[in-house]
Amino acid sequence: MPRRGCKDEYNKKEDTKMIDIEATLAEELGLGVEQVRKTVALIDEGNTIPFIARYRKEVTGSLDDTVLRDLFDRLNYLRNIEKRREEVKALIAAQEKLTPELECAIDSAKTLTEVDDIYRPFRPKRKTRASVARERGLEPLSELIFAQNEKYDAPIAELAAAYINEEKGVAGADEAIAGALDIIAENISDNADCRKGVRTLTAEHGILVSKAAKDEDSVYAQYYDFSERVKRIAGHRVLAVNRGEKEGFLKVTVEPGGDLVMSYLYRKFLKDNASPAHELVKSAIDDSYARLIAPSVEREIRNDLTDRASEGALKVFEDNLRHLLMSPPLRGKTVMGFDPGYRTGCKLAVVDRTGKVIDTAVIYPTKPQERIAESRRVVAGLIRKYGINVIGIPGTIDNDMGYTDSTIGFDTACNTVVDAILKLRDTITSHDRIMILEVMGRECGNIALNSAVAGGAEYVIVPEVPTDVDEVAATIKDGFDRGKSSAIIVLAEGKTELTDELTQKISDATGRRVNHMALKWMQRGGNPTVEDRVLAAKMACRAVELIECGQSGRVVGIRGGEIFDTTVLIKTV
Repeated sequence: MPRRGCKDEYNKKEDTKMIDIEATLAEELGLGVEQVRKTVALIDEGNTIPFIARYRKEVTGSLDDTVLRDLFDRLNYLRNIEKRREEVKALIAAQEKLTPELECAIDSAKTLTEVDDIYRPFRPKRKTRASVARERGLEPLSELIFAQNEKYDAPIAELAAAYINEEKGVAGADEAIAGALDIIAENISDNADCRKGVRTLTAEHGILVSKAAKDEDSVYAQYYDFSERVKRIAGHRVLAVNRGEKEGFLKVTVEPGGDLVMSYLYRKFLKDNASPAHELVKSAIDDSYARLIAPSVEREIRNDLTDRASEGALKVFEDNLRHLLMSPPLRGKTVMGFDPGYRTGCKLAVVDRTGKVIDTAVIYPTKPQERIAESRRVVAGLIRKYGINVIGIPGTIDNDMGYTDSTIGFDTACNTVVDAILKLRDTITSHDRIMILEVMGRECGNIALNSAVAGGAEYVIVPEVPTDVDEVAATIKDGFDRGKSSAIIVLAEGKTELTDELTQKISDATGRRVNHMALKWMQRGGNPTVEDRVLAAKMACRAVELIECGQSGRVVGIRGGEIFDTTVLIKTV
């Protein structure tokens, strides 16, 4: 827990100075300390939040993903604070200015902003008006003025005359006083308590104001003369104002909201006496706020507003998406979903008619493990146990499901690759270049082969056929010898280990530059082609017919242009 004392606790053992992060998380989130400790251990091991939420319920006490994400975010924040505390203490100690009181204040700071406020006076500064004044020897005069004595030995102007030094750039008493006030203004700005007070008052009473930046109509017209309390402004209006400012239609400021801020500063730094220095110090306070404090606090307030607004927008999206994702996939039916995977296996999930996940499993029916018999038993067992009666339709761009000639998404992915080939051709032809274009497909070369043929590529490399790199290089060289000005090699991702060797040997053979590009997830997006749309419609019709006939545990495919159905990985169910 954060330390609450100061001097009395300074001499305790070193471990008592540190925040007990796990205890803090337990208190803030209403969890058990041991529960938090085990969860933090899982996070530190590199486990993702979805993985922990789904597969480590016995360790976390069945914490859901929302609580886990809150814990994760807060954990990182607390650790960052602790790290920053140690950094700041080390930096101040290096200046030999770290006192027990200062160390205690740093340990007690609850936010990164508070830690940085404490460090501000010790932070190396660029050249400022105050630093120039200090170089001119005016700091003693600033201390004399800021003391606000009721009486001085002489008028302040006469006292300031003693600091006139034309060699240092102080030509007169007025310049000496001005420099001294610059020092006072910066010292006030660097005061951590002062900044915290101004920040709190501005957040509580400040007003966000937006005005028109240009005399023209826009979608931001409603914000051309707009103001609202910082404390109450809705997140969507914050984001709208930000967009309007970014696009140049709005000028946005945060006003303090009355005289509360200045009254606070006057009470904090002005002495209640009739000092001759009273008005001078008051002018330094005014300058400090207007020139140094207000711009910084305004940035902090607006950044905080933006962060909260963005989090709110994400929360709305999250809630809407949750309702969508947690709805039953098919009304009144228990569904088994497949997430294809090779190295990590195919993930199975059984979802009941209410949308609740009631069972999960992982099977390895493909290379490299090829545990086909075991996979059949697992799938058959789930189908029998839960009475799964929904028909599967193959939807994967890779077209790597052996029972069907084509899968939904394959044609769309091929069209995306062909489009890329045609566009790349325009560029590489003008520069006499060679392009190795990597496409998806894992261990299946269907996307690469079909796209290469349709796009007119010079060569295609697929996992199913052994590759002679020297032959590829010779083929590309022969093309250039015959007058070609470019070449495209389509490479299936299952053969990416050849990329470096291909690049080197083709470059050596042709004397031309070889570039490499991977389309990656671009192949998974876009509007479906007509062929994919028609195929999906045909398969859906067959699936509905099977369900109406009481069939279950089957998948639909296409073979020889005809739609058919078969069992799922098993001979009998």
